[in-house]
Amino acid sequence: MDGNAQGHLLTNLSLPTVPVSHPVLTLSPPRAQALEGRRVTLHCEARRGSPPILYQFYHGDVLLRGRSAHTAGGASFSITLTAESSGKYSCTADNGFGPQRSDTRSLSVTVPASRPILTLRVPGTRAVVGDVMELHCEVHKGSPPILYRFYHDDVLLGSRWPPSGRGTSFNLPLTPEHSGSYACEADNGLGAQRSDTASLRVTVPASRPVLTLRVPGTQAVVGDVMELHCEAHRGSPPILYRFYHDDVFLGSSSAPSGGRASFNLSLTPEHSGSYACEADNGLGAQRSDTASLRVTVPASRPVLTLRVPGTQAVVGDVMELHCEAHRGSPPILYRFYHDDVFLGSSSAPSGGRASFNLSLTPEHSGSYACEADNGLGAQRSEVVPLNVTVPASRPILTLRAPGDQAFPGDVMELHCEAHRGSPPILYRFYHDNVILGSSSVPSGGGASFNLSLTAEHTGNYSCEADNGLGAQCSETVTLSISGLTGSRLGPVATGVAGGLLGMGGLAVVALLLYCRLPRKAGRTSDPSRNPSNSDPQEPTYYNVPGWIELQPVYSNVNPKGGDVVYSEVRRIQEGNKHAVASDSALRLLWTYLPSHGPIASPQPYSAQGSSVIYSQTKGHAVHAQKGLEYVPSPWPGAWHTCQLGIHGIRKQKREEVPGLGLVLPPPELCKALACTAFKFLSRRHFCREVSSGQATKLRAPSPAPRHAGPYATAHCPFAGFQLAML
Repeated sequence: MDGNAQGHLLTNLSLPTVPVSHPVLTLSPPRAQALEGRRVTLHCEARRGSPPILYQFYHGDVLLRGRSAHTAGGASFSITLTAESSGKYSCTADNGFGPQRSDTRSLSVTVPASRPILTLRVPGTRAVVGDVMELHCEVHKGSPPILYRFYHDDVLLGSRWPPSGRGTSFNLPLTPEHSGSYACEADNGLGAQRSDTASLRVTVPASRPVLTLRVPGTQAVVGDVMELHCEAHRGSPPILYRFYHDDVFLGSSSAPSGGRASFNLSLTPEHSGSYACEADNGLGAQRSDTASLRVTVPASRPVLTLRVPGTQAVVGDVMELHCEAHRGSPPILYRFYHDDVFLGSSSAPSGGRASFNLSLTPEHSGSYACEADNGLGAQRSEVVPLNVTVPASRPILTLRAPGDQAFPGDVMELHCEAHRGSPPILYRFYHDNVILGSSSVPSGGGASFNLSLTAEHTGNYSCEADNGLGAQCSETVTLSISGLTGSRLGPVATGVAGGLLGMGGLAVVALLLYCRLPRKAGRTSDPSRNPSNSDPQEPTYYNVPGWIELQPVYSNVNPKGGDVVYSEVRRIQEGNKHAVASDSALRLLWTYLPSHGPIASPQPYSAQGSSVIYSQTKGHAVHAQKGLEYVPSPWPGAWHTCQLGIHGIRKQKREEVPGLGLVLPPPELCKALACTAFKFLSRRHFCREVSSGQATKLRAPSPAPRHAGPYATAHCPFAGFQLAML
């Protein structure tokens, strides 16, 4: 052993061993914040104790590291701080005499907050207005306390200090304005950490939409294209719009970015009704109020119908102008035109037809049209022509002979003319009610008929004008042919006929005819009996072999003045009655004169044994003209009585002139004139049948025909009957 070794051993052996004292643990740097990631030195030192001393470091009860110190000064140990480094630290010192533990030192490692994570939580699959949204912000690490702040579009919503420091939440009732970006911050004093942004779209349910119907004009018209415009003023897109007509689905349109949508419809009359739309963005469909639409149909071309009571339009008729448009929305105003001159109008508030009445005059002939107007343009009907037919007026018959008198062989012109009446007019010519011929005038005016005269043409002439509205008969014109056997009807007869034409209806031609022929064998006449002395109210009838039905004749008379009286004169001189009857019969012309005119002087009849009488009643003269001839009677042994009543009879009066008699012609003249009675105001007329010499009252006469004029006649319509008067 060398000297050094010996000295060292001696030294050790010479020095006593000292146990270690209670060690002291220090952390350095002292009082520095222990931040995660930083290094901290743990130093353990025993103030006394013989070396070598073994130092051991503990984190809690966990041994971290051991260090042996051969010299004084202790031992150190460095660690890099982590979040787990926080806790209590201690150390022990041991030099073989037993370990000594230091006091514990606490170390709090401050961990900066990590970048937090923000979570948005809503009740459903999406955020809807009214929902309560939870904003949850959390850091994975970070030393508490940690302050959490919440932001919406960088605007602070609120903050939280969670006790644990781990995470926290913030609740927000959503409104449409809460759509946007959200973020949160975590701050534990070591620098705020901001989360990533989270976008939120708050879904707004579609509001109740508004439906607008848009047409080109002021009203919806057939053929227009109508736009149905639907808009929800609130609602998150996309919004699906649906359109309905009377709850029937029409179609749909989508608005990807929200707003409005439209649907076009070409209008027909069937599109009138109620319209609605729906807005739906997945949060429940919202329906609009209904909007009513009335599609106006323009009036179609109307049809004009002219309606008159009969088959043709006649003056005085009330014509109905009937106008109808088969299509068109009401109200429709109808206007009526005659030759493009406005007549009047009529409204149809509920549509359909309208009429206009017009009392026809001749001036109403022409063209008619009507218009239908419901505000969409007047439509005019086709023109309907109308010819107003004027009934033929009473014609005037004029007899035109070569000279002043009519002689056999002359050609007489019968000219008949109605001054009024729509053509064509058919004129008929009559001689003693027997038709001679007819002539049609297509363009109106008069017509003529030529007649080569013979003796048989003496008599009464008349004519008729007929244009289909009822024949009108002229006044009777009497013609006497000059140069007949017995006597001549000279200027007097001609003057009478002319007077009848000139006075225009002031005269009534009448014959009171009684035919007295020799009686049948076995019966004798009483010469002393005067027929006029019999009851004036009861005419006498005798057996008539081979009864002849008397045909009626209708005549128009228009007497002037006051009462018209009836005068019947029956007187036969006893001594000459058979001779007169067997020789001839008398044709007698009676003239009815105005009351203010001169009374004709009585003209005695030239035949032997008879006289022509006259009777004046109430200022009117009834007289016989001189020069009338007898005609042999074809009915020997028979009496025939003819009676005549005149319109306006108020009093019946029969007068006789004693000593005068009148022999009357056979019934053929009665048939033409006398057996016709005018319309009676008196009830004293009836029909009487003569059978086996017995006169029997049977029934009243038939009423007067309507077309016979203002002085219509009545007659007995029964074969074998005769009109008589009580």
